[in-house]
Amino acid sequence: MDQATRVLIDALVPSNGASWWPWIYPDLSGLDGAACLVDVGDGPCLDPARIIVWSVVFHTLVLLASRGFFLIVSKGYRRESFLDQVYWDSCIVGAVHAWMSAVFSIWFLSTTDIFNESIAQASSVANFQFGITGGYFIYDLVLCAVMAPFTPKFADPNIFLHHILGSTGFLQLITCRASWMGLALLTWELSTPFVNFRVVAAGHFGRDSTVYLLNGLIMIFLFFVVRMVGGVYYWYMSLSHLSDIFARNPIHIVIQLYFNSVAGTSLNLFWFSRMVQGAIKLLRSDKKDPAPLDKKNKKQA
Repeated sequence: MDQATRVLIDALVPSNGASWWPWIYPDLSGLDGAACLVDVGDGPCLDPARIIVWSVVFHTLVLLASRGFFLIVSKGYRRESFLDQVYWDSCIVGAVHAWMSAVFSIWFLSTTDIFNESIAQASSVANFQFGITGGYFIYDLVLCAVMAPFTPKFADPNIFLHHILGSTGFLQLITCRASWMGLALLTWELSTPFVNFRVVAAGHFGRDSTVYLLNGLIMIFLFFVVRMVGGVYYWYMSLSHLSDIFARNPIHIVIQLYFNSVAGTSLNLFWFSRMVQGAIKLLRSDKKDPAPLDKKNKKQA
């Protein structure tokens, strides 16, 4: 490998070198003598700043690619206003991130043995995903802040709360020994692509289409399985290992992790109740509110 290639790779991917943002992640030679912010047992030290930057770049490129694609293939997209098109594209970005994050987390949790003894462990592989997710939340927070003054679709306070909790929580996870909790939370995102796809299904196929109806049914089913049932398992594991998590992490980090988890669970309960209410109205053929399920059509992740 020539020197230029080495320099390029070192610029783009995680590195054992110094952080790009030393004022945020000041010590990459941190705990227990390991060359990382925390001691990790399954990979190299990561520079979180580098991952976050490229995550923001990647998700911005997906936004632009979505616009180019739907301008070509969808008459429904072309009929929308520019602001609604941006909202459509942002939902696609959220779906892409959610799908990648959920599939990766399910795969990693089902194949790794790092959490066999305790969930209070740090994982280099998980930290990479947390950096990507933190970058996504930063990208989407900025997009929502820029667009909110022009359209209420980007001004949902629940989304701002969700993204603030997500960005602070996942970036904090990089610095502590609780990788299982972050990965388990990301498995909840398996339902998000179907939530976001309602925007596409409504605009491209129509609200009275079979695609729109089937997507809504799958959305409610998956939301219940991964967030409601999965949420019960998450809390069982998190509380069962509470003493171990406290023993291996600073108390302020643990408080933040559990506060964010409580807030995220509360949002899930609120959103699911709205979905159930919408489904009941739809089954009763209530024509007064033709799209009740769309009140939660902005992505969660």
